[in-house]
Order: sequence, then structure tokens, then C-alpha cells
Amino acid sequence: MYPGTLSWHQGVDIAVRAFPKIHREIPEAELHIYGVGPQKRYLISLIEELGVRDKVKVLDGLLTRKIAEVMAESDLAIVPKRASIRFGNEAGSTKIWDFMALGVPVVASRTETETRFFDDSVIQFFRSEDEDDLLRAVLSVYRNPEFKRQLITNGMRYLQQITLDGTMAPYLRVVDALVRG
Repeated sequence: MYPGTLSWHQGVDIAVRAFPKIHREIPEAELHIYGVGPQKRYLISLIEELGVRDKVKVLDGLLTRKIAEVMAESDLAIVPKRASIRFGNEAGSTKIWDFMALGVPVVASRTETETRFFDDSVIQFFRSEDEDDLLRAVLSVYRNPEFKRQLITNGMRYLQQITLDGTMAPYLRVVDALVRG
């Protein structure tokens, strides 16, 4: 699953391009994409071109409560940002935190920002813009239930630790100020 803005820097097309390979290895796999943005039409045409329309769904974004429910029901989160684009490489993805809090394992592009916050014990990284490495990452989680459980457990512990030690406090103060101001 991918929820969020459908913009080029988010790299959702990379996940779509990797999907036929994923589907060959995991016939029951589906990719659900929730969001709106400038890449939506392109993604729909790419899905058609690749012949995966019955397995890859592009759905409108949902209200916060509903998308959280859908995210919690997903088997795996994919965050395929482009590291070659400055914004994609330097902007942190809040959806990673959300999925971790919901107990969903995350496969994400190895970007500069994500590697500042996370390591391989909490996220299954793949090389940005590398469809074959995305396939490898998805298969490593799918084929190894113990590894999947470890990612979930480690992610939850990590979130608890940064909350308890105050690491998130400065970030939350900034978010609060932006919301209020």
C-alpha cells in the first residue's frame, strides 16, 4: 500500500513498474495506491500499459480516520521516494512513522533523511529508483515471517523510545506551532 501525494518525487511509478515482477513471485499480491496529485493520470495509464489493472488500484485519498484504518489493514507499506531529487532525498516521510505506529512493516527507498532516522532493523530499505531492489525488499519481508515480525516489533519499540526520551518533542513543538499559526 501507498497513501499520499501522487507527485513525481514520491516515486509511486517505481512501485507500479516493479509490481509485475512482484506479482510473478507473489500471485496474490495487490498494490493499493490512495491519493491525489499531478501523477495520478500518468499512474493510471502506466498501470494499463503494464497490464496490471486488476491488481493495482489507484483510489482517491480518504479522510484521516478512514485512511488510518485502511493503512492498519495493509500487509506492507511501500515508500518509494526518489533520492535523486533533492526534495525526495531531504524530506522525511511521515507515513513511515504512521505505518510503524500501526504495526505495519515498511519497505522504503534509502534516502538521506530516512537513514538519519531509521536503520535496517526497523525498515527494509531498497536502493532508490531500483525496481529490482524494491522486488528484493518486498520478497525479503514476504518470505520471512520472522523478519516481518522483527520489523514490526522494532518499529514499535523505536517509536516508544523516541517518545519517552523526548527526541520527538522538538518536532512536535514545530508541528503544533504550524497548526496553531
